[in-house]
Amino acid sequence: EMEMKHLIFLVINLDRNKERYENIKNGLKDIDYKYKIKHIRINGIDGFNMQNNNDAKDIIGKRNELIGKKFKCLEENSEWIYDGTIHKSFPGLHLNGHHGTKGIMLSTLKAFYKIRDELQEYEWYCILEDDAVINNDTYIKMIKKIEDNKSIDVMVFDKRGRGGTSAVVYNKRIINKLIKLCLTILKKLKKKNLKTLNYLLRY
Repeated sequence: EMEMKHLIFLVINLDRNKERYENIKNGLKDIDYKYKIKHIRINGIDGFNMQNNNDAKDIIGKRNELIGKKFKCLEENSEWIYDGTIHKSFPGLHLNGHHGTKGIMLSTLKAFYKIRDELQEYEWYCILEDDAVINNDTYIKMIKKIEDNKSIDVMVFDKRGRGGTSAVVYNKRIINKLIKLCLTILKKLKKKNLKTLNYLLRY
């Protein structure tokens, strides 16, 4: 029987921002030294350079039944014809913008796959952006929140005060459900569905 471990950190970090990983790694190493909590780096999907990214291709896929269909972004007041490329696979988002949103959505899904395929022995998973504030103090507060809310599947933490999300903690029981839901949304490729996906992964 597999030994269940409590929590692991997964840090989403782009190759072009390795210095950010080095910064956050210092705090995570202190936590590991004191509490024996491990972390791993997830090589993030760069929203500015998705076209030749194999992970992005695997997640998005090509929707042959939608080739030639018109996609729109009402916010930008623009439209384009879907041709199967990753670049044109995000209706409801700016065709030539929202790079960070697109990248973090796909990177979070990549982290989910890592959890599902290789990290099933943990009870909780904390997915961090590489600019998150994490140290012994924030870890203790996070663990207390988890212990006080064990029935909650997803918890959001952000100490930066700038909006967005720097850390999300997921319970093991919700991971497969989230993967299935996210893939269903991506498969349908509709504006309202992508907004729902963005909410699920980024809050």
